[in-house]
Amino acid sequence: MTAAALGRAGGGSPRQFLRFCCVGGAGFCVDALALMLLVRAAGLDPITARIPSAAVAILTTFELNRRWAFRGAGARRYGAALLAYAGVQSLGLACNVAVYTGCYLLLPPPLGAPLVCLVAASAAALLVNYAGASRVVFRREA
Repeated sequence: MTAAALGRAGGGSPRQFLRFCCVGGAGFCVDALALMLLVRAAGLDPITARIPSAAVAILTTFELNRRWAFRGAGARRYGAALLAYAGVQSLGLACNVAVYTGCYLLLPPPLGAPLVCLVAASAAALLVNYAGASRVVFRREA
């Protein structure tokens, strides 16, 4: 599928979808950095560490999506938009965590390494997150 088709399927434009993907890349970097800090520096196990690392990534992507990928879309107040974003992203997070945990627990090294599992989980959740952001949180009013 092309970016144009994915953008339209998710309820937005190809340009918006590509921007969303860029924001997702930034969110992935934030998530990965937080995950590695929590695992290596704080000593948390890789599954428990996903909860705070994902929370930081969700806050980061909300701000970036609001200011760039979906700039000018939606008329919700900040707090309402953040709550709606957290709500729809929880579906993507559930998908992400399920794939991450399954990879970590079931795949042998090096495929079961935390960063490899994070890549697979993030890819699986991308379309769920985009559809939620474009159709619910940042949809343009007719």
